[in-house]
Amino acid sequence: MDLADIRSGETVLDLGCGSGTDTFFAALMAGDTGHVSGVDMTEELLAKAEQARMEVGFRTVSFHKAYIEDLPFDDGSMDVVLGNGVVNLSADKGQALREAARVLRRGGRLAISDIVAGQELPEHITADAMLWAAGIGGAMRRDDYRQALLDAGFRLITVRENPQYRFLSDAARSAGAVHGVRSVSLLAIRQAEKAAGRY
Repeated sequence: MDLADIRSGETVLDLGCGSGTDTFFAALMAGDTGHVSGVDMTEELLAKAEQARMEVGFRTVSFHKAYIEDLPFDDGSMDVVLGNGVVNLSADKGQALREAARVLRRGGRLAISDIVAGQELPEHITADAMLWAAGIGGAMRRDDYRQALLDAGFRLITVRENPQYRFLSDAARSAGAVHGVRSVSLLAIRQAEKAAGRY
């Protein structure tokens, strides 16, 4: 969240917002003149988020049921796109990043935390549903992730490892150690001219 440097009056999108925790923090930073939209594909989590929004009285927050690969927002309508461990869960990460670029204005900021791998993951890991849920099974190689960002039209500014991040299960910790799986946070800027994709 700190890499996003959200400013008063900005329009923000939270990818995979879940029950809305990061969405609400972003709304506090964007202030009364900003707006934050959260998207998630899970109705139960969106219901919790909407209930919390109503209880707290956030007028500058809205929640939407959508997939991150197909966002219901206009081109160039966002100043900032946030995400916390959601791109690695996508079956089409390139499309998810292209959609983030599409909805960002030129010069807009992508600030996400995600799981990346130091090497290509073997099939017994990528096919394991529990390791997918743990954020490991879908992890891209670090270099491939960087290339996917460039291909989507981003300029990578900062990559920061998160050594405090811990996988919960023994299987996840073991797979992470063997294949160099790490949590990282990154900041990227939507370039003025497209690198690839549609916009």
